Parts: sequence; C-alpha cells; structure tokens
Amino acid sequence: MLNAEALVSSLRSGIQRRDEQVSDLTGMLYDADGVHLVEENTRLRELIRNLTRSLAESEKERTRLARSLDGARANVKHERERNVTQLFGDRP
Repeated sequence: MLNAEALVSSLRSGIQRRDEQVSDLTGMLYDADGVHLVEENTRLRELIRNLTRSLAESEKERTRLARSLDGARANVKHERERNVTQLFGDRP
C-alpha cells in the first residue's frame, strides 16, 4: 500500500514537472520577428473557423439562388408555352 502511494506521489510530481516544462516551452514560442506563435496560432484558428462558417453560409445562399433561378427559368418556359398557345392555339 505504501509503495502504491509513493508511486502515485512520484507520478504526480513527474506530471507537474512536465506541465511546467510545457508551459515554459510554450512561452518561448516566438518567430524570428518576435511574434508569439501561440497567439498567432489561436488567431489563425479563429480566422479559419470564421472563414469556414462564412463559406458554409455562402454555399447555402448559392444553393438558394440556384433553386430560385431554376424556378424562374421554369416560369419563363411555362409563360412562353402559354403565349404560343394563345397566339397559335393547339395547332400541330
């Protein structure tokens, strides 16, 4: 039992040390111009999310407009046929 508790304590200490190392290393991520890369990655991820959302909305709008155009074309075709029938009757 004591060995298990000592092992758990040792593992927790190791995890804490690694977390501190990751935090320290993350704080050192700068590019050649001094820009903090973690912040830049976060900004780029947000930009990608916004662009993806915008793309999905644009695709929905394109689909709606394509349906509307198809409907308008069908209406024009029907109107032409009606006009021809009015002008010439049902002649073969």
